[in-house]
Amino acid sequence: MTSTGVGKLVFTEGIMDHMVCLDILHNNLKDSAKTLTLDGNFIFQHDNDPKHTARNVKMWCLFHSKQQLHTLPQSPDINIVENLWATLETAVEKHKIRNKARLKQVLQEA
Repeated sequence: MTSTGVGKLVFTEGIMDHMVCLDILHNNLKDSAKTLTLDGNFIFQHDNDPKHTARNVKMWCLFHSKQQLHTLPQSPDINIVENLWATLETAVEKHKIRNKARLKQVLQEA
């Protein structure tokens, strides 16, 4: 999330682990930065969730993002991602969602 918008919303199947996290970063971070016209000038922020702190994810981030900001998990005062999750949750609660396709649609519109 930036002052100019949010990056690509990626949907996954199953349980997200460090390999899925790494795949999402590898396939989406640079494109999202380009779409948001960040020109490589951004601070990548993630919390201390185990999938974010796995060695392979940390190494990938070290080589692919110039600056990183590490924050505590579930700390909305210092972690803007928690506020984004709250926005998505509010959007979902406004609809009677009965299937995955509708859920994806509501999340993308939020």
